[in-house]
Order: sequence, then C-alpha cells, then structure tokens
Amino acid sequence: MTQTPQSGLELIKAFEDCHLHAYPDPKTGREPITIGWGSTRDFDGSPFKLGRTITQKYADSLLDFQMKNYFLPAVQKIPYWDELNDNQKGALLSFAYNLGANFYGSEGFDTISRNLREKNWAAIPKTLELYRDPGSNVEAGLLRRRKAEGDLWRKPIGGYTMEFIDLHNFFKHYDEKNPKHVEAAGMLEKILIAKLPEEMKDTSAWVKTFRTKPEKPKSSVLDVPFFPQTDNYRDADRTCNSSACAMVLEYLKPGTLKGSKGDDAYVQKVFSTGDTTDHLVQTRVLASYGVKSSFSYSLGFEDLDRELAAGRPVVIGILHRGSLSAPTGGHMLVVVGKTPAGDYVVNDPYGSLNDGYTGAVSNGDGAVYARSVLQKRWLPDGPKSGWGRIFA
Repeated sequence: MTQTPQSGLELIKAFEDCHLHAYPDPKTGREPITIGWGSTRDFDGSPFKLGRTITQKYADSLLDFQMKNYFLPAVQKIPYWDELNDNQKGALLSFAYNLGANFYGSEGFDTISRNLREKNWAAIPKTLELYRDPGSNVEAGLLRRRKAEGDLWRKPIGGYTMEFIDLHNFFKHYDEKNPKHVEAAGMLEKILIAKLPEEMKDTSAWVKTFRTKPEKPKSSVLDVPFFPQTDNYRDADRTCNSSACAMVLEYLKPGTLKGSKGDDAYVQKVFSTGDTTDHLVQTRVLASYGVKSSFSYSLGFEDLDRELAAGRPVVIGILHRGSLSAPTGGHMLVVVGKTPAGDYVVNDPYGSLNDGYTGAVSNGDGAVYARSVLQKRWLPDGPKSGWGRIFA
C-alpha cells in the first residue's frame, strides 16, 4: 500500500489541530460535527455527534485509516501523480483533506484540475489560493492554509534544489546596444555549438517553433445571432423560449430564418403547434427544421462548459425577477460563451438582467452574467437543478 506523504500529514495536523471532544463546524455552527484531526466520520462511516469524546490514540488511528482508505486512493487518480515528489503529493493531500477527496475534476475545481491535467505545475501554488471561500468568516484561515500548501508544493525534497536561469525572463532584458549583453550572447552561442551542435541548425525543433507564426486565438464566444422577443408579432412579453430557440436554430442552420425579425417565422410555427412555454412543443418545432434537442431539468455548470467547448449553445431557464436571495419569475435565454474569469456570455431576448431589464433590449446581445448570479437564478435548488435545452 502506498505510504501517506509525511509532509502532507504534518501540514494537516498543523491546521486541523486535535480535538478529543466533538465540536460543530466553524463555518456553519452546525453539522458536520468534527472531532480528532478534523474527522467528520467514524471508522464505520457514521457521522459524529456532539458530546462524543475520543482518545489521542483513537484520533491518530482514525486519521491514518481515512488517509489510506479514502483520501490516498482518490488523489492517486490525479494525472501524473507518480511524477510528483512527496512534498507536492503532501500539498494536494492537505488540500483534498480540507475540501474533499474527489476534488479533481469536480464542479468548482476547474482551474486546479486543468493545471494538474496539463502539468502546469508552476501555477499550482497560486491556483491553490483561489479556493478560500471568499467573503466567508473562514476565508483568512483558509488562505493561510492554501499559502502553506503552496509553500510545501514548492519545497524541494531534502532541502536542496539546483537553481536554473529562466531564459524567458532573462532575455527580456537583452539590449543589443550593451556590449556585455552581446558578448554574453556570443559566449552562449559558442557553448551551444560545442555541446549541442544539432540544436543550432535550422532543422532544430525549437528554431522551427520560434519561426512559426502564432495562430489567431479562437473566440470563446459562439457567433449566435440575436433575436429580441420584444418585436415578435404576438405575445412579445412571453415568447422568450421561442426567440431563444430561434437563435440557436439560425446558428446551427444559417439562413433558415431570414432577417432581423427571422424569429417571427419560428414563433408562428410554434403557435401553430402549441404554446411557446411548452418545452415539448419547442422540441417538435426544432425537429421539424432538422435540429435534434432535448430539454432537461437537471443541468449544471459542467454541462454548459461541455456544450460550449463542443461549439453548441445552450438555452437555459432562469428566475429573472426578485432578489438573489429570493429569486422569482421564469425566463429563457441562450448561453453562448464563457469569459476567462468564469462568467457566462448570453443572448438574452428580453434585454439585460444586469440593468434589471430597464435598458435597451440590445443590451441582452452578448451580456455577461456572473457565475455567482446564475448560481442563484439558474441553480436555486442545487448544482444539478438547472433547466435547459441541449442540442445534438
């Protein structure tokens, strides 16, 4: 059995402390009830209850048991785990013990999962600091822990590491008018010719890469046309579902709906089949145009990300009225992209939620809705409670 990285175990103990009497969660003041080295469940998997007491030996044994049976098997599934040193493994083990054994690949852990998957290991220390529950009463403590995990990640085994020059940074300061810089570059050239002659030829991979023109970055926003519902020939206040579906139809089959009011033809077909608010009617009308789709009541952010990555927009239903703490209403719009910050770009046929739908309807064309806002208005009942239409 794989040994638990000692450095990770020590870091866990440094932040968890050991409590032999059960206590409530410091963030919620309620469950989960915790005891020992931050344990919330006993050997048999049952949750602890207030009033429970244990011995130091019991606490140590429970931590060891949970490491070997729950946490290590989970984190070992992280790509390239075997290429990490014990300090890096220890940092991830502490992170997992604090935020969940199966964090890798889970919703809300996109950035750290991506950096681990792509071996962007230099970015891990700063990435860890993203997960500190901003604005909560435990943020300061979590940030201290994330920084400690980052420091452990960077710490070489045995306390020694060979320092190499970062050429990217080094040559930022190259000045061809400085004779010492020119002399140093000449010295490096002679060393490379002597030591690595093949790397100084035009056929070398690094030379070819250097001379290759970079590709233009692909837009992270799909070019979905915008159809406002407010100019629909009938029921302009309740045809958001139809206008949203019409936008996707025109994106998937360009030229199907002609002109800026092209969605009128689609709306007319919807009312000839049933009602605009009937999702089954929308499925049938889209199918009549040769577009397969399905409506779901259990979508989440990972579904949006998957569909956008595949080049497919998603029609979703949000609670567009009321406060974030008590949202109400019901409204359909199209998710067409995602920003680098993790928020979502939408085509909202009624205007923009950001101005309370008081501005021009064109404000809904490419509006950015914060992930935190959609969390409340699209996923009010949990991470997989979103209403939406997926296109095949």
